[in-house]
Amino acid sequence: MATVLAYGNVIHNGFVSYDDVKYLIENDHVRSGLTSDGILWALTATYDGNWFPLTWISHMADMSMFGANPLGHHLVSLGLHILNSLLLMWILVRTTGYLWRSAIVAALFALHPLHVESVVWAAERKDVLSALLFMLTISAYIEFVAKRTVFRYLAVVMLYACGLAAKPMLVSLPCVLLLLDFWPLNRCKPEDESVSGLSTQPLKALICEKIPLAVLAVASCIITISVQRRGGAMNEPGVDSPLANAAHAAINYLRYLCKTVWPADLSVLYPYVEKVSVWSVLGSFALLLGITLMVIRQWRSQRFYAVGWFWFLVTLVPVIGFVRVGVHSIADRYTYMPITGLFILAVWATADLLLRYRTGTKIVTFLVFVLLSIIGTATWKQAAHWKNSSTLFEQALRVTSDNSVAHNNIASEMIKQGMYRQALPHVQEALRINSAYTYAYINLGLALSAIGDLQGAIDAYKNALLRKPQPQFVPEVYYRLGMAYSYAGSMKQAFEISEILRQFDPAMAEVLKRNLIIAERMQRDSADNSGSEKCAIK
Repeated sequence: MATVLAYGNVIHNGFVSYDDVKYLIENDHVRSGLTSDGILWALTATYDGNWFPLTWISHMADMSMFGANPLGHHLVSLGLHILNSLLLMWILVRTTGYLWRSAIVAALFALHPLHVESVVWAAERKDVLSALLFMLTISAYIEFVAKRTVFRYLAVVMLYACGLAAKPMLVSLPCVLLLLDFWPLNRCKPEDESVSGLSTQPLKALICEKIPLAVLAVASCIITISVQRRGGAMNEPGVDSPLANAAHAAINYLRYLCKTVWPADLSVLYPYVEKVSVWSVLGSFALLLGITLMVIRQWRSQRFYAVGWFWFLVTLVPVIGFVRVGVHSIADRYTYMPITGLFILAVWATADLLLRYRTGTKIVTFLVFVLLSIIGTATWKQAAHWKNSSTLFEQALRVTSDNSVAHNNIASEMIKQGMYRQALPHVQEALRINSAYTYAYINLGLALSAIGDLQGAIDAYKNALLRKPQPQFVPEVYYRLGMAYSYAGSMKQAFEISEILRQFDPAMAEVLKRNLIIAERMQRDSADNSGSEKCAIK
């Protein structure tokens, strides 16, 4: 009920232009609902540089049930988030025997503002869906440990494979299972008696046990890297220095840690900062190393310190910045599963401290209630920013600087509303920040064409093509360039563009050619009428 209240704003939220429209509305396979052809497409699609067939099938099922009504899509994601929270609580109770500690961890997971992006962003269904399979895989693993049978192990493998098919970020799950073997399952030391009475194994056996899962993880990494590189989402090898990437990764870990503790100024996108100071890098490395050494020192007496901390570190590895993907530095959605480790560490450490000093139960209950109320209120406010594209990117501009994506997306919304002159300053600011921003040039062309600056629009579309946009956007740019030439009266160049467009999208090329023929006829008729009027006046 607390989670439903915290996410109450979702009933007012629509789809946003940031991937929602592209993934759900303009994607014919998804828009058609759950069909056999759609499922076949999902299994092989590398749309927008991603491969997550199970997530596509989930979106198709939503379309079959709710159509393009965003409320249904949002409520399904919220339901999955609540289910994930309950499963997390069950896993902790099952393995540790502590009810209230587990409940508080689950409440933090359910109500933390960093999770808003994963829950209320319709296109980000892959987060809550993959997390569900993450939790189910751990649950199946616990049952396998309790009674080691081939059937139960196959259930672990199958659930994990489905999780990777929902989002490849789950590649780190075998490492998480190994951490759980140390605590709370206590499988690595035969002399230890675990709380749940689960069987113990030598460390070598525990590692070998994870090999089939590791093979799946490696296969998922290969597929993801290949697909993202073909889609243009990942920089080519050699473009970024490994040392520079490691420096950014250290800073990113610290930023995620700070936002977990103090989740303020959250944004849909945090721009990538090329240059970082040496002192900030050294400070980040020193702090991370210091925390790591501290938790390792507690290994013998309180393993939950190391398990929680390494859960956080390991699950962020695929997205922390060692390999640069996209234009962002960090993203709230990447914290969905990783900060669970921090919650476990914080709750168990606090509980042990309170037991040591015999703090009153009523005081602790009151403080927990206050904390959950604060973060629940912050989640409610953050979810409201996702009401529509304008509110989302206005918030991004308020809390970030030099955010070219936010400026360009606000311009897109203004162009849709016919506010062409008001859009121009945002487009120009986006290009000032990033002169190679392909999609800002497209918006610049749209705005200039609408206010009558046809030569400026033509130049903008040419600049967009020079920046090599992603393959799915190339036909649209050529189409708009051809139309801009026709509006300017340059019909020869317009027809040449239609022939070039035929190489990328024959159907769109036919539409452009048909429109050009109509435009040419109208221009000829206009010229004839003008000549007749001149004769009549003479």
